[in-house]
Amino acid sequence: MSSDIGAIRTIGEALRESLMPFRWLIGATVILSVLFGFSAIVGITAFVPVISIIAGHDLGQLEKIPYIGPFVLSLSQDREMIFYTMVGAIVAISFAKAGLQLITSLVEAYSKTKVDSLWQQRVLTRWLNAPYRLHGSESAGRIMHLTSREVVQMSLAARAFVQLVSGIVQGGIAMAFLAFVAPVALFGVCLVVLCILVPLTYIVRSAYRVSQENAMLAGNYINRTHEVVKRIEMIDVFGTAEQEKKELFHFYSEYLKSYLRLYFNNALSPFVTQIALAIIMGGLMIFFFRQGVGQETLATVVLFVGGMVLIHPQIDRVTQAATTLARVGAAYEEIRKVTGLPAREPEPSTAVLIPNFDQSAVAMDAVSFSYESSGDSTKIIDDVSFDLPPGGLYMVFGPTGAGKTTLLKLMQRLLTPDSGDIRYGGVKFSDVPQKAIPETVLMLNQDRPTFTGTIRENIVYGLKSLSEESLNDAVRLSGLEEFLDRLPSGLDTHIGNDGSLLSGGQRQRIALARLIASSPKVMLLDEPTSALDREMEHKIMGTLFELRDRGHTIIMSTHKVELSPFADKVLWFENGKIHVGKFEDFYHSLAKLIPHEGMRDALAFPSSQKDSR
Repeated sequence: MSSDIGAIRTIGEALRESLMPFRWLIGATVILSVLFGFSAIVGITAFVPVISIIAGHDLGQLEKIPYIGPFVLSLSQDREMIFYTMVGAIVAISFAKAGLQLITSLVEAYSKTKVDSLWQQRVLTRWLNAPYRLHGSESAGRIMHLTSREVVQMSLAARAFVQLVSGIVQGGIAMAFLAFVAPVALFGVCLVVLCILVPLTYIVRSAYRVSQENAMLAGNYINRTHEVVKRIEMIDVFGTAEQEKKELFHFYSEYLKSYLRLYFNNALSPFVTQIALAIIMGGLMIFFFRQGVGQETLATVVLFVGGMVLIHPQIDRVTQAATTLARVGAAYEEIRKVTGLPAREPEPSTAVLIPNFDQSAVAMDAVSFSYESSGDSTKIIDDVSFDLPPGGLYMVFGPTGAGKTTLLKLMQRLLTPDSGDIRYGGVKFSDVPQKAIPETVLMLNQDRPTFTGTIRENIVYGLKSLSEESLNDAVRLSGLEEFLDRLPSGLDTHIGNDGSLLSGGQRQRIALARLIASSPKVMLLDEPTSALDREMEHKIMGTLFELRDRGHTIIMSTHKVELSPFADKVLWFENGKIHVGKFEDFYHSLAKLIPHEGMRDALAFPSSQKDSR
């Protein structure tokens, strides 16, 4: 019982959030439903005397029909005139109903597109504006599932609402009419409706449970497919295509079984309605045939049949609406996993000038940060403090998993410290507005450095006004010139999905060109030379020296110890802490990890660098 109440509450919230922005739909639906209901009543009213006249009854017998007979005779005493008038009314009403049906269909279609657009915007806006640390909680496959499937289910809320209101209003008008002209016929109609609603209630409850299961399994299948696509190279190398196919087909089979259960559930409701209606109607017809009927009873029978003709479509509408709303409720629960994500911290209420970097480029004051997973907390950055002067080249060293990338993400405000402050130019980073961040600090991430599009689009991304001179300078400094000279389309060459047509080094150089073109005061680089050969590595290091000489502050993480002599200062992780010092300090700290001096010198002073020193 409590689960049913919870399901009803969920569906109610889904309808409210979907339709409240479009209040006109509620009014339009009620008006169209009332017009539809009254047109049907007028049609069935005109139908009764027509049947009586066709049956050969005279005007005296026509007068015995409750309410309808006296009204028709008040219009005319000519039997033929009455017949053609009623037939004309039936035809006119049919035309009117056709027009109303067309308008209703257009309203349904229009409102469906509006609700679809509403939920697409809500899901994408919330996900894009959620804190960076939460983006991993909903994978790309899950987002694809929500925007491609569940949002479409939510768009059915408008159609279901129209069907539900139409069915209730038109059914209510028909029953009110029967209560006025033929209470006995109304009693029979109510009996039929009750007999039909009992099994339909069970079907709708089952539909909600199956819809929840289907939504979850569809998401699992789409998410799994996305994961397989991402690791296609690994699949080719290890030859696990058959294994992946079996596992993927298992996910699809589970989804397909659930879909068939859902489809069967939806198909069962009209089947039950038709069977119940056929049995009850057949039984009543046999009863009236054996009992015999007079003129008044005939009118009651006709009104009963007419009432069922009016009520039956409304039962179908309400049932279809209920099963559709079950899918809407299940989709709403899935979507809430994203729309329920917290928003980013609001922008500072007061404008803050971009830091001037006269004395300090970036400083950390007792900064700590932990990753949380399944209730457990893992501290990565512990009470870190340092102050780096502007215009320097700083390198961050540490073993895998020590927190090098985390440190850079904190500096980029992709992650928020648990405690402590980060300052740029003496100004708290949390007080710097979002629009000023690209001018202050930008990070070159080693993961996904490029996106689908041309080389030019990748470089100028986010830059509203970039001169051709600045673009060419970024291309030169990033080492792209030689590569571009071999391409017939140059900067306008398409690089494939996520840069799939390029090598890892080429993608990194494009990302570096984007960073240079943006020209932030502080440049953060996460393993910028990891995918480069020695020659290109030397060129990129030369570029970083030139950028430093232009006044930029460069902070780069790297695992290549041989680059450390070139740093103005070195930051290294040791025993959960971050130390800052000159190369000589870092070299002495290596003695704890590499006791053998010859090996230590071989790492820190390759032959080429010994010569340069």
